[in-house]
Amino acid sequence: DAGLHRDENRKATLRVDVTGQPAALKADGLFGHLIGHHVGRLAGRRVPVISGLDPATPPHHLKAISAAARVVFNQGVFTGLGWHELMLADTVRVQAYHAGISRAVKPGDVVIDLGTGTGVLAHFAVQAGARTVHAIDHSEFIAVAAEIARRNGVHDIQFVEKNSRDFSPPAPVDLIIHEQMGHTLFDENMIENLLDLKQRALKPGGRIVPGRFELFAAPVSLKDEYRRPFLWDIEVPGIDLSFLATDAIAERYRTREHRQRLLKGFEVRAFLAPPCRLIAFDINDIASDSELRTVHEVEWIIDTPGSIDGICFHFSAAFDDGTTFDTSPFSRQTNWDNALIRTPVMKVLPGERVQRALHLDPLIDWARWIVTDPSERAR
Repeated sequence: DAGLHRDENRKATLRVDVTGQPAALKADGLFGHLIGHHVGRLAGRRVPVISGLDPATPPHHLKAISAAARVVFNQGVFTGLGWHELMLADTVRVQAYHAGISRAVKPGDVVIDLGTGTGVLAHFAVQAGARTVHAIDHSEFIAVAAEIARRNGVHDIQFVEKNSRDFSPPAPVDLIIHEQMGHTLFDENMIENLLDLKQRALKPGGRIVPGRFELFAAPVSLKDEYRRPFLWDIEVPGIDLSFLATDAIAERYRTREHRQRLLKGFEVRAFLAPPCRLIAFDINDIASDSELRTVHEVEWIIDTPGSIDGICFHFSAAFDDGTTFDTSPFSRQTNWDNALIRTPVMKVLPGERVQRALHLDPLIDWARWIVTDPSERAR
């Protein structure tokens, strides 16, 4: 059981009952992180929501707390106008969704719009001929979406303020549309949300769009003005910080997300080798995220000289063979940022081979992703 309570200072306490013993977890300000400092798309801000978890918390308790954290995430993050402005001002996103939904919807289709927000995707489905759209959103912001539809004279959208797991349509639907992708593709719980609806609410032969996704990684070099070295690598006049790399006191303050940061495309100077495709799948063809590999041994052949600042991730999404977009820093900027896992700076030249092991488990929580150098294990 979970409940969200706000005091007069807008601080929140997420109350979770996992064993009959209620536990209170504090959440200050905006809601950006989920369980384990999960990073949601909060305009690049990283705000801790959940703290004070015992490292020995049993997995089934963590699952209950994680589910409760989603309540905070949905109710807190997506209720601000600014976030919806950011998404609707993203012309790459809007144009791709308009084209993809227009091609996917058949006249008379019944559609679910998962996480409707302002309801724009539901409107696109109605414009393409959908008979009914069930527009689901856990956030109270759905009242704004309903008013947008009313003012535009659209009557074929049924707005449902519920968690999608608590929603069942009167009959299975023809199509599920969604925008459930986070910066690292999986970090808005896309797989779990979509597979749940697919199993319970989609007709045999029905489709989810967008459905095809790819995740890429590449060694990246940042522009000088956007580099953020590790503390022990920063040169300060007259002060030696290098000992902090192995200092026991400093070690206590290395948070799990210390090596992670989000990038805007303009911060990136170059990929120093072609991106490697790590994961490719069609959500219509899988039954569980366990079908997606999370450990990857990668070798890049350097084709651009420079200094590797870390490993940069981006994704692509496809509605059909002709409607796709991607979040590469060298494509047009979208509202998605690029996740960077920082590594020790290493200068490289063309022709050199760089091997890394990428551990992406769990997929939903990129703060837990790890990049290691296999050659260091061999020493």
